[in-house]
This record gives sequence, structure tokens and C-alpha cells, in this order.
Amino acid sequence: GHLTVQSLSGPLTDFDDLAARLSRVSGVVGVRPVIYGEVMATAERSADGALVRGIRLDDLRSDGTVSEGIITGSLDTIDLSNDVIIGYRLAQKLDVRVGDIVTLFSPQGTPSPIGTVPRSRAYRIGAIFDVGMLQYDSRQIFMPIGAAQIFFRTGNGVGALEVRLDDPDDVKR
Repeated sequence: GHLTVQSLSGPLTDFDDLAARLSRVSGVVGVRPVIYGEVMATAERSADGALVRGIRLDDLRSDGTVSEGIITGSLDTIDLSNDVIIGYRLAQKLDVRVGDIVTLFSPQGTPSPIGTVPRSRAYRIGAIFDVGMLQYDSRQIFMPIGAAQIFFRTGNGVGALEVRLDDPDDVKR
């Protein structure tokens, strides 16, 4: 997005209505809800930091950069509760392929009697993308928004709305 709308007091819970209102603003060409989260991604032999973006698959499909950059796997066969889409260079670092398992650890843990325990969950790799940008391909993980809401405990909310404009240089309008 060219700009991001966030709440100062936690997840955006009425985001569909807000997205509809933003879509009617002159110059806005798209609004999509997202959940952002930093994680440690681990596989059998390696680990690396990554940024998860929980997003609706229809929004990911309409983003030609990523959807047209799918090099293995398919957005059409993604399991909405258990699959993630990762960048090509991150897949290389982790030495994983479509169908392999990657475990994500969130630094936002769960309180327990012995202290805070990092939250973790294993996901199957449903697709791998290559958009040709080193930082993007080596750090991004996309996850269906419902799975991200569960993993990052946002309830029915999202972290932000990404807003795309017809003229990114005219944000003030």
C-alpha cells in the first residue's frame, strides 16, 4: 500500500466498514486488510527472521507482483488454515520446498507458570514466490488472514488497512 491506516488502541475490528469508506475517497484505488507480525521461521536444518503478512487470498491474487511471481505451488490449492506462501530466498535459506513444514515462533508469547512461552505453530508451504527483490524474497511470508488472526491473536480484527492510490505522490488528497 501507499499508506497504512492503523488503530492506536489494538486491532481494527470494524475494518470492512472502514475499508468501504476509504474506498470511496477520491484517488483511492484499493484497500486491503492486513496483519503484520515478526516471527522466527525454522525448518529442519535452519532458522531465520521473517515478516508475516496475513492477507485475504483474493487480495494476494489481485496483487500481480506476488501472484505472478509464484514459481512453485499455487494460490488455488492453499489450505486456508494451514498453508503459507514464502519468498524464494527465504525458502533457500531454510532449505524447504512446497509441501515441507516451516515452524513459526512469535516473540509475543503465552504466559505460563514458568514464564512467557513463545507462541509457535507449524505450517505447510503451499507456494513459493520470486518477485526479484532481495529483501522481499528473503523475508516475506504470506498467510491467509484467518490463520494470521488465530496465530497473532487479533480476534476478528486486523492490524492495518493498506491503501493504494492512483497517485502515490498525492497522499494529502
